[in-house]
Amino acid sequence: MVVIIGAGLAGLSCATRLALHQIPFQIFEASDQVGGRMRTDVVEGFRLDRGFQILLTAYPWAEKLLDFKTLELRPLQAGALVWDGHALRRLSDPFRHPAQIPATLGSHLPSLRDVPALVSLALRTLPFSSDTLLREREPSAEHSTQDDLLSLGISNRLREQFFRPFFAGIFLERPLDTSSTFFRFLFKMFATGSAVVPKLGMGEIPRLLASQLPSGSIHLRHSVSGLEKQKVTLASGESIEARAVVVATDGVAADRLLNRSQIRNWRATECFWFAAPRSPLNENVLVLDGTGKGAINHLAVMSDVSESYAPPGKSLICANVVEPFHLKDELRRHAVVEQMEHWFGAQVRDWRLLRRDSIPHALPALNPDRPFKRDGIETQGEGVFCCGDYLSLPSQEGAASSGLHAADEVIRLLAQSG
Repeated sequence: MVVIIGAGLAGLSCATRLALHQIPFQIFEASDQVGGRMRTDVVEGFRLDRGFQILLTAYPWAEKLLDFKTLELRPLQAGALVWDGHALRRLSDPFRHPAQIPATLGSHLPSLRDVPALVSLALRTLPFSSDTLLREREPSAEHSTQDDLLSLGISNRLREQFFRPFFAGIFLERPLDTSSTFFRFLFKMFATGSAVVPKLGMGEIPRLLASQLPSGSIHLRHSVSGLEKQKVTLASGESIEARAVVVATDGVAADRLLNRSQIRNWRATECFWFAAPRSPLNENVLVLDGTGKGAINHLAVMSDVSESYAPPGKSLICANVVEPFHLKDELRRHAVVEQMEHWFGAQVRDWRLLRRDSIPHALPALNPDRPFKRDGIETQGEGVFCCGDYLSLPSQEGAASSGLHAADEVIRLLAQSG
């Protein structure tokens, strides 16, 4: 039997591939739900994801493992509304939203000099496979997303008002220090697929994966307290001998379990969920702070994206703060509300805070000087494998693909041992 520690995307993806090969396994998960950082809680009839999250349908892992029809996916518009300090300006993909071309041109966000720069970026990303874009490089050959945008010749207005807040919402850091390799991969994902959420929230994704696994193979509220070679000890004191062990937790939990000391940098975020009598937008579009001065980096009315995120006759607003946090903790909520009043007016005073999610370990940092492994796995002695997005790309793709690669290593090991 194989033991998988952790029922996040990495662990569930690993289990899915093992099940396909009819290899028996057991998953032990410390929390009360599958999904790890990807979960949805129901609060007063509202569906609150654990921070703002979306699925990119072009992700290779998603195309391999997910049944999009079952998830009843709801798309966000390809583009955004950008606050420039005076008004919300529209920037849309002209190919997907041709009716919005006049509004996009009227926003004055893209200039004529941006056309060749954007064409150059497209030519450097779209014709290539994901594996080609993510080929492993020496740290000396890497550079930041910020430097990449500058070298492409993107105008200051488009870079600062759109690219910076848009990708800060993904990287969870506004300086855009994240690896340009990851940036170009994501640009292709957005250009060739859609940004979506399941009808009933992001937690439906791990629930779907778990539902396809053998009955009784997932054990929730089962913490693992020790690991010695291929012997797993649960917090209850029970010991389990395994032919292989996959540690599919986050980096902090893996380090603790393996008694190793590692310096790991994380990106933090805060998400403010508000209940409102009505939507301030009435459309499934992302709102970006193009000034770089507000507490909010991006905002979405999730009930406009999927009506199931809120009870009938109500709206759910998700406002997101990313690093660096310029204001102290106690001042950030006030700054968020004040910023939304600038955007939407007095109606914001009728909104009620449902929950505030402070997530210090939201994503592993991926700076140019931190090499990443495309397979996202580490071997910790014979028969013990670690996987997760902290070893690969800080994303759903990194987590799930590393789990698949870990399963491949387990299958290879078991085939060799007979």
